[in-house]
Amino acid sequence: VIYSLTMENHSILNDVFFKIYYLNSIAKNNFKRLMGQRAKEYGSIFLYKNNFRIFPYGEPDFDSFGLNLRKGQGYNRFLAHRELLGWINIVDRQNHFKEVSSRDRGFVSNDYTISLEKIYIELIQRPLESYMQLVRFGESEIDDIKDDENNVIDKLLKRFKKFEIIEQEKYDIPKTAQPLTKRFDLLNYNDIKPEEKKAIQKNLKQVISETKKEITQVKKENKEVEQKAQKLQEQVVVTERILEKENPERQKMLFHELGKVANELNGATEAMFSKMSSFEKEKFGEVLFSIRKSSDKLSSIKKQILRINFETFSKWEEVEIKSYLKSYLDYALHSNVSLNLDFGIQKINKKINIYDFGVLIDNLVLNALERNPTLINIYFEEDNSGFNFVSDTGPVDIEPIEDIFKLGISSKKGGSGMGMYICYKICKDFGWEISVSDLDNNLVKFKINFGDGA
Repeated sequence: VIYSLTMENHSILNDVFFKIYYLNSIAKNNFKRLMGQRAKEYGSIFLYKNNFRIFPYGEPDFDSFGLNLRKGQGYNRFLAHRELLGWINIVDRQNHFKEVSSRDRGFVSNDYTISLEKIYIELIQRPLESYMQLVRFGESEIDDIKDDENNVIDKLLKRFKKFEIIEQEKYDIPKTAQPLTKRFDLLNYNDIKPEEKKAIQKNLKQVISETKKEITQVKKENKEVEQKAQKLQEQVVVTERILEKENPERQKMLFHELGKVANELNGATEAMFSKMSSFEKEKFGEVLFSIRKSSDKLSSIKKQILRINFETFSKWEEVEIKSYLKSYLDYALHSNVSLNLDFGIQKINKKINIYDFGVLIDNLVLNALERNPTLINIYFEEDNSGFNFVSDTGPVDIEPIEDIFKLGISSKKGGSGMGMYICYKICKDFGWEISVSDLDNNLVKFKINFGDGA
């Protein structure tokens, strides 16, 4: 123990208990010997609500707080979820933490879950990472502690200066956690006991070993960055050749023509569909759907043409969904609608056709914009199982509401119903599921569930 604190609780949380341990190699070996399996296969940070376990928290592959992403940003400075073992117990008599209906996908995202994550990172994860740096290496990069710092604990405690501290206690730092230069000097002191010198020597060997690992990791990361940079450079060259960067007028003309063709195709298919009989719609509906989807793809290509290599038109690629969606919306949504995004911190990689994905988002956006919304909210499920597209354009005037995805069914007067049908078909091609529901306050929610898709 090097410090303990009591502080005022100004968060919205009450009765939340944490016990989190970092597992070094010795602890991991002991765990396997006692439990018969490796710690990382057993689990990580388990979460309980009123003493009942909440899944999937604690599962080996479920990174509750996006710790692996932080680990990638600093090999030796941060701790990944597989290096931790412990539990969080929430006493929730008011049911602020609401489980999703499937009962195995954690909590519905709200102010309380967001506050829990913030409190965990600020008061549990980051102080633990600083502590582990201190006891392993004698310094903490996170808190900018240098080898010549004498009052290390005061430096660590600066992290909590924004909190209202009621009481704090400080303790002596173990010799093996002294700054590096000080530890080397301790080896020459006559008043240091032999067993203490042995512990210091062992600790210094660990520092050397960990430093070598970090150097190897940094070299590996640098090589990956160089490869990505080269690939991006190649894409820039291809794009510049096609669009002739020095000729912006050609770009404008190309964009104009692509948009014009797409709009003409959309208008023609809508007009044809509206004039067809029920028999003709059934007979030729799929053909018109194919034409409409192709015209939508032209619009998608128009928005992405400056950013994507032309060789990817028909390819399925592994894409980080969140960053790609945010980037795409910058191009797709130009209106006075209030757009709110809640993507969380964990990444989601899916294999998709990027243009079909663009068509999916375009149709969701267009469906909302045609009904004059004031807000559009897009947020991901806490377990990253899918995302939600919510707008204040309800209620949906179709019974049953799921029929909105059928070809020819539309809640818009004179509409063809192709847009939502296209969304349904694209999700089906991806192995995803799309559903719709009316919410309170005139809200409509489209939910995309990734399911077992790629």
